[in-house]
Amino acid sequence: MPFTFPIQLFQPSQIKPELVARVIESPDSLSGNSQVIRTDGGGYWRCDMGGMALLTSDQIRAHRAWEDHMAGGVEQFIVPIADIRHAPRGAVGTQLMRPGPLLATGSDPYFPEALGYGVPVVIATAGEAELRATQLSIAVSQGSRIVGGQYFSITHTNKGRRMYRTGRVIAQTGQSATVNIVPPLREAIGPATALDFDFPSFLATLAPNTDTAADLLFARSANVSFSFREAF
Repeated sequence: MPFTFPIQLFQPSQIKPELVARVIESPDSLSGNSQVIRTDGGGYWRCDMGGMALLTSDQIRAHRAWEDHMAGGVEQFIVPIADIRHAPRGAVGTQLMRPGPLLATGSDPYFPEALGYGVPVVIATAGEAELRATQLSIAVSQGSRIVGGQYFSITHTNKGRRMYRTGRVIAQTGQSATVNIVPPLREAIGPATALDFDFPSFLATLAPNTDTAADLLFARSANVSFSFREAF
């Protein structure tokens, strides 16, 4: 099982997930019009993480260990985007439900085997859908109604951990909704497939040409950033 990048240790202040598209544009016609066509099958996730201050010996050593582990983009691992603020959380009284502390499992604190909240904030499932589906039927049994712009993950049987984002809500009845999603499903899913809105993440590698070096100030502190790319 791939390790999870330990954001609880590095505490990035900027996390920028982006669905990268590849398009080609035809030459202008006589009327001055051109056509843009996607060639990527839905795109791939890229995530830039910045503002990671290495202030403790633990953080500096963990950074060195991860620099080695990522092997310049060869090794695969899980990258979380920490988006619980915008998840479909339910209310407790007049306040939105807050998550508890992040819990890491595994024997090595620098390389969690799993990372997430101990008590689920949102519980949701999706109905059966085919490979490359762009719509999902989602039922929320704990939380609020689905809206656009919410990230979630599915742990697929073959493709592993993949991340998606809700788009326009097509239909909604109570806590159930049919929504557009991006990217298209990486793998077909069966009925009542669990969706993780609490701690969305995806299988990734270090993006090509990413500078991972830490410029330590007096060998005591540094600010570092990483760029990750979805792994296939």
